[in-house]
Amino acid sequence: MKLTKKIIVAALAIVGLSFTACMKDITDNGIIKKGSNGIDAYVDYENEAADDGTPASWVRSLKTARQQHSGGIFTIRQTVHNTGENGDGMMGAVFGLTENTSKGTYNFFVAGTSIQNGVEHGYISYFVNITKEDFQKRNFGATSFKSSFSAMDAAAKSATDTTEYEWEIAQLGDYVWIPAGKTNEVYQNGKYEIDFFIEPLFDESTKKYTGKYKVSSGKNLRLKNAPSTDGDYKKIDTSVADSKVYRTVTIDGVFNPAEMGNATEQGKMSKLPQYKTGYYVNVYAGRTLTGEWELQDTINAVVEE
Repeated sequence: MKLTKKIIVAALAIVGLSFTACMKDITDNGIIKKGSNGIDAYVDYENEAADDGTPASWVRSLKTARQQHSGGIFTIRQTVHNTGENGDGMMGAVFGLTENTSKGTYNFFVAGTSIQNGVEHGYISYFVNITKEDFQKRNFGATSFKSSFSAMDAAAKSATDTTEYEWEIAQLGDYVWIPAGKTNEVYQNGKYEIDFFIEPLFDESTKKYTGKYKVSSGKNLRLKNAPSTDGDYKKIDTSVADSKVYRTVTIDGVFNPAEMGNATEQGKMSKLPQYKTGYYVNVYAGRTLTGEWELQDTINAVVEE
């Protein structure tokens, strides 16, 4: 199946960057690989570890995209090998990734998804103070905080606490991204596909960006207008055949409004912070995880050299 990746060529020309950037494997384990023919990245990995019933037997990996941008539509496709309890593992879209240069660690968000017991499961987590060694050890060795929170709260915590941890932002009810009874819309004949639209939240009443992220799950999601060089605010194109938005979650405090400058006005999105995005997997013990990511549309994209 031939797929098309949309790239903002004009924007690249304006900022004077060449399309020669590299994807960075933060974990250095090579599990997530660079794709081709329209696929941005893919995974096909067998975790041979024995299942000891703890996260220590999991294998995680993170690879950054070539672009920095303020938002976009990620399509995740998975070939499901194990339809039993827990499934094969989690695939996720990474966003808001920053590096703590003084610590040599990373903070990032993951919108994760998988098929478990024939039902779609999902979550949003914020990972703090993570090093590549943490991935190689197969366990972050940290507590998961299952509560609603502001990313600024987590940033304040990480400023004083260097312990690595995963802070679960949204459990999404029964851990599902889609409504009950709708799994067959995204999962058929062992193939699973879901879209995530990740965007900086714009308040149409005040005509300002709020400093929050909005993450929507859906099917056949596309932006109403192709991303443009001025970075104008974009919406989902509801005229696309079979386009559906299943669930939307808002995350507080991702962007600091005081640092957004002219981005507080509509049409000034090009001034928004451009954090890194990427691809994440968690392969469960004794399982094989096979899948791919496609970045369908981006908002305010700049290729990093």
